[in-house]
Formats: sequence, C-alpha cells, structure tokens
Amino acid sequence: MQFKFFLKLCAVRFSDEHLLGRIGKIIIWYTELTSKPSHLLTLTGLANPVGMLGRLGLVMLCAGLVLAGCKPKKPVAPPTPDTTQKPANPAPPSPLISRQDLFSNPVQYQGRISPDGAKVSWLALSDGALNLFVADADGSTPPKQYTFGKDGVELHRWTPNSAYILYAGTFADTKTTRVFALNVQTGAVRDLVPVNEGDYVWLVGVSKNWPNTALVRLRRAGQPNFDLYRIDLESGEKTLVAKNPGFAYWVTDSDYVPRLGIRKNKNGSQTWIVLEPDGAALSLFSVAAEDVPRTRPEQMDATSTSLYLVDGRGREFSAFTRIDLQTGEQEILATGRDGDIETTLFHPITAQPLAYFTNGPRPHWQSLSAGFQPILDQLEKNLGPRFFILAATNTAEQLVIYSDRPDQPGIYSLYDLEKDKITTLFETMPALENRKLTKSEVLKIRARDGLELTTYFTPARSDHPTKAPLVVLPQPWLNSRVEYGFDPRIQWLSNRGYNVLEVNTRGAVGLGKSYTEAGTGNGILLAKTDLEDAVNTVLDNELADKSRIAGFGWGNGGRTVLNFAALKDSPLRCALVIDPIIDMQNIIMQGREKGQSSRYIRWLAGAQGRPTTRLAMAISPLSHTNSIKAQVLVLQSHANPMLDPDIARQFVKDIRQNGGNAAMVYFPEFKEKLFGQPDFIPFAALSEAFLAKCLDGQAEPVGDTLDTLTMEVNAGPAGVPGLELR
Repeated sequence: MQFKFFLKLCAVRFSDEHLLGRIGKIIIWYTELTSKPSHLLTLTGLANPVGMLGRLGLVMLCAGLVLAGCKPKKPVAPPTPDTTQKPANPAPPSPLISRQDLFSNPVQYQGRISPDGAKVSWLALSDGALNLFVADADGSTPPKQYTFGKDGVELHRWTPNSAYILYAGTFADTKTTRVFALNVQTGAVRDLVPVNEGDYVWLVGVSKNWPNTALVRLRRAGQPNFDLYRIDLESGEKTLVAKNPGFAYWVTDSDYVPRLGIRKNKNGSQTWIVLEPDGAALSLFSVAAEDVPRTRPEQMDATSTSLYLVDGRGREFSAFTRIDLQTGEQEILATGRDGDIETTLFHPITAQPLAYFTNGPRPHWQSLSAGFQPILDQLEKNLGPRFFILAATNTAEQLVIYSDRPDQPGIYSLYDLEKDKITTLFETMPALENRKLTKSEVLKIRARDGLELTTYFTPARSDHPTKAPLVVLPQPWLNSRVEYGFDPRIQWLSNRGYNVLEVNTRGAVGLGKSYTEAGTGNGILLAKTDLEDAVNTVLDNELADKSRIAGFGWGNGGRTVLNFAALKDSPLRCALVIDPIIDMQNIIMQGREKGQSSRYIRWLAGAQGRPTTRLAMAISPLSHTNSIKAQVLVLQSHANPMLDPDIARQFVKDIRQNGGNAAMVYFPEFKEKLFGQPDFIPFAALSEAFLAKCLDGQAEPVGDTLDTLTMEVNAGPAGVPGLELR
C-alpha cells in the first residue's frame, strides 16, 4: 500500500495495490509481487518491490490494438462482504475514525478480469484471510469462493488463454510457500509442486508462447538458491529450466530461457552476467552498491538480444534504457526529471516500450509515443497521478486499474477505452468510503545549506487547523523515502487533530543521487536540522501551533527524531519513536555478527570511504540523553534482531537520571515486521494516548486493545503519559 513509510513494498510497499498504497508507502501494505513476460526473478528477495507493483497488468496494455477478438462483456463489481447488520436508521459516525477501520486488512483486493473478458476474480476477506473469489463478468451467476482458511491467498493471476487462475500463498503450519492452478471450467485445483516443511515455491510468470504452463522458482529446505522450473498445468509435469549457480536474480525471455543472471557481491554491489545459449557466461557490467536500489532489469525485447532496464549507474536520476547484450551498446529512452523512474510499460506483442512512471515529489506517467499519452492523461485526470494498470482483456478494450491518493484508499476501477468511461469496481477499505479524509500537499522547503527538501503537509481535520498541534515524521529507514499516496497513519493523525509534516531528510532515495548522498557520512548529522528547518518553515507560515509540536519516527527515522529532540532549543514537546536506532556502534556490531552491517558501514562512510567511531557516536541518541528535554516514549518490538532492548532500557533510564521524562513499552512477542496493518493497532493505541496527553489532542480510548498482549513497561514514577501503565 507509499509506505509512505511503511516497503512500497512490500513492497508489496509491500506497494501493495492496497497500499500500492504506500509502505514504500508499509503499511504494507499489500504489495503485488507480479511479474512480466520477461520474468524478472528475485531469488533471494525482491530487488525493488515497489518498483514492480502492477507490472502483471501493465504488460497487457494495448494488446488489443493489434489483435482481433470478441468484445468482452462488461464486468460487474464484486460485492462487498456483509460483515455487520446495519440498523434501519444508523447513527451518524463518530468524528474519530476507529483504529480498526484505519488499520484493518483490506476487505477486497487484487481485482482482475480474465483475458477473454468472461470472468472477474478478486481476493476478499473470508475466514479471517484474503481468499479467492470468481464470478461471471456479466453478473449472471453469484460469486463463488475457491479458497478457504486462515492462510489465505497472497497473489493470483490468469493464464493468457483464460483457462487457469494461478494463485500462491504461505502456510504457517508447515512453513511452506506453495503455488496452485485452478481450472476455471472444471473447478479442479492442482498443487503445482508438492512440498515438504520449509520448502519455498513461488510463481514467476506465464507466457503466451507456452499455453497451459507456468514458470516457478523452487527452493527446497536447506538449499541456498532458487532453481527455475516449467510446470505443465494439465499434467503437473515439472521440467527443470535452470539450475542456479548462485545468482540472486534472473531475467528470462518469453520462452522461459534465462538470458541474464545477477550476482550479489559481499560489498553490496552487483555483477550482471549475460547467459549465452551455448552455456557461456559473460560479464556485462557491475553496479556499485549505492546504485543498486536504482538499477534493475525490466524485460527482454522480442528478439531476446536486448535488455530493457532502469539504470541509475552514475546518474542523478535513473534512466529507462536498452542495452544490446552482444555488443554492450546502450540507448537512453528516457530520464527521470524530478525523481527516479520506477515502473515501465511495454507492448505485449511487439515488446516495444510504451511509457514510464516517475516517482518524483508528485508521481507522473509519461508516454514514449504521442498517441498513447491521452490515455494516461485521462487516467490521471480521473484517478490522480498514482495508478497502475493491472489487467486487461485480450482486445484491451477494458483495463483494470488500481489507484490511490493521499485522501483516498485504494480503488479498483474499470476503464472502458471504447466508451472512454471509468467505473469504480470496488474500494479496498469501504469503511472509510464516507469518512472525511484530508488532502496532502507537496511542500518544497529550503534547508539552511540550500538543499531543497521534498516534504508533504497534511492539515489537521479541525475547524481551525492553523491552531492545531504539529507532528513531524521523517522517512523511516535507509534507502527509503516518504512519497505521495495513501497512508492510513497520516489520516489517523490528521483525524485526531494534528497537522502532519512528512519530511524527506537528506539521505532519502528516489529524489536524485545528490539528495541521497547528501545524507551519508558527515551529512547524516544534518538530517536533524532538516527536520528543524522544515518545522520552522511551517511555523513561519503560521500553519500550526508553535507551542505544541511532536516528533514521530521509527527505525532510523526514530533516531533522527531523537537527535532533533536533543538540539539546543528544540521545539519538540514530545518524541514518539518505534523500534528506533539508539546506538549506532551496537547496530554495526550486531550487524557484523549477522552479516548485515555492510549497508550501515557504507552509509556512515559516505564520500570519506570509511566510517569513524566518532561519527557513529555523534549520530547515536544514546550519546545525547542529557540534552533531550521533550517527553519521550519508546515502543519496542522484537521484529529487528539487531535492536537490543537493553539499549532502549538504558536510554530511557539515562534520560530520567538526567532529569528528563522517558518511558519504554516493550512487546517481546511481536517478532514480525510491524505495520502489516492489524499488527500496528496496539502501537497506534499507545501512540495516540501519549500524543493526546502531550499535545492536548484527541484519542480513541485504548479499551481492550492491550488486554491479551505481553508488555514490559519501563517508566518513572509518573508512568507512561496518557496511560495507566507503570
């Protein structure tokens, strides 16, 4: 769903379609791990989940411009599950939107239309999970549920001939990930690769060149790498396509032939290797560690001799390029203007590039041909700038599109090109359909050294927002950013009566290489003053109450907030942090033990080439406990094994011993990444109670949210502000 902070990110975050909505905007949120005919394979994890969002449907676009076929019937919107009995005369909704409505899983998600236009499919909440439903597109028969149980479905897609739906999911009891094929006509289901405990199978893609087959990646328990297999959907026969010699990612063509392998190196860089038909492996180029997040393969061309890629090597903004795998000759098709290119669109028949998506301060689609731009402009006019084409009929007369905006949760729409009409299929969060949400605006703010900061300002849902408190949030992690799109956390804070300022401090990614590099090495020290400059700009423009300001962050963003609180004359009245980095030296030590320290070392080194202990101490809040005057609440989970709870305990103790007010609540049973929506609810309950006490804001009562949870409370005599916790 932007993280905005939460990975798209997921993602899918992450995206997710639901937060393709943010979370790189987590919340997720539920990023779709779809793939294109080129079959970009992530064998040790997605290279860029957010960048891959929606690509399944993207490659289907315009297929019908050159194909003939029957005109598909207009699909019907799937019904929203009736989960409650509504009274005849319902009472007006409370002005406070409940945490349950804001942070629950989507009710419906991942809408699709079959390529022949005869059926629609989607995932809907059932048995406590998202399960698969299918219906006739003309509404002549009621929807039918095909999967059941608490494990649910994570991904589904149609085969090009509309004969099968392939779906994948993770099964907690057996610790396996599996892929199934549903025969749409007979209802028969085939487990494509029978697995044992700990095995992992995932859908890579399908191809019109191989009807009734699927390409999957398989890693047996104990194996270090994924291998590629072609599965016959009718017989279940499994054919080895490629044994993995140690590649992190593969690129295959539309015949499932591996054409490129990508090897990850210990220093964080990559080596891209061309795979010749005779078995030879030739190095194409290397990608420096700092350019890896901005460089990725897209797909092969129709001749399987050239590769399309997003290339950030040595560039301010990543470019959309084509490289000949035989000669190495490269052509630049487009370059991002105010942000990196994240997603691309290809013609599925000719494999020619059609358009690209730039995720700048405000995202934008740009066509590579004048004739296609009006379609993109029409979609942006009606749905906003953040949309993804997910599915299409064979004639391309009807497209299924996911979109969201800062004040609009994810929506699935049907675009009828012949009629030039866009119809809403369903909303992912119908509980918010009639609630008043708040628009966000892009603010460009000049930092004290001249760097232009990209920020987003969302006013309080209040009669007098300029007199309301302000909450400032930086981007959460290394190699992350805040971006344009729906984030329920932002609407939650606005609904509680707070102005919200999201700040991409120096070091944020996607807004230019110089923007990112400005926040490495000694530049890390300036991230806290970026927050100060952004807050001062908002206050100078009289957009918020100068006396009631809070910082809110998690991960590395929590570290930035705490350092902002330690500044002399810091305006923060309180600082709320979730899983913050408090001691950078400890993080590096823990990371070395777990083989995860290289990215932190590169970040600290910057242009100097090597990190210093002095810098690590200077950016660690543990070194500044005597300077923090704001009230501090640390919410700690066990999701990140590199974060030692003892460090957080020592941190709040030191603040109290220095005369400050600090408390910590530790949830040892939370071992998964937070913000997988419902998991965030107890953290939200504690957070809004704390902020309401500190800033005189509004709060939904905590109620029984914490009753079944194990918590450790570390606080002084006053306990946790706003809560009866000691």
